[in-house]
Amino acid sequence: MEETDMVNHPPHYNCYEHEVIELTSMIDFCMGNVVKYILRADHKGRKAEDLKKALWYLDYFNNSPLHDKNEYGDLLEKNEAFRELVRSYKSPLLVAVLDDPLVDGRLALQLAIKDAEIEELKSQLAEEKAKPHYRDGLTDKDWSEVNKLFRRADDLWRDSMGNYTIWSMSR
Repeated sequence: MEETDMVNHPPHYNCYEHEVIELTSMIDFCMGNVVKYILRADHKGRKAEDLKKALWYLDYFNNSPLHDKNEYGDLLEKNEAFRELVRSYKSPLLVAVLDDPLVDGRLALQLAIKDAEIEELKSQLAEEKAKPHYRDGLTDKDWSEVNKLFRRADDLWRDSMGNYTIWSMSR
């Protein structure tokens, strides 16, 4: 069995045609982190968290006067090698963010975060449904037994006509 190299080639960055560092090394620090968090989001188990980190770096990039917001969109349009590298990751979200980080890409990232949060909530709900539920320290099986006892007791208090004998005794 081949051992995973979590330092030099972690699987969450090495699961594409090209390693993520091939792209991140071509762009600035903030957008490199945006790319890194988008591309690893599906592979590390905390998708919403990784996408929120990507959004944080994207907002930092967008709010900095030092960055040209059209730089990567222009690269996608004019530089075929860059465009092909970006497309090799097969991430429409990545393309949207690089093409228009200020508006469409940011919106696409926000929507991806909401979708990931919904999926995480669905997963939590499924896990919760799979657990035995406890009410006052009793499991569902215990409550089933309690309900059987109540039904038996109810049957014992009814007479042959279906009336509760306890009521007839109190007359």
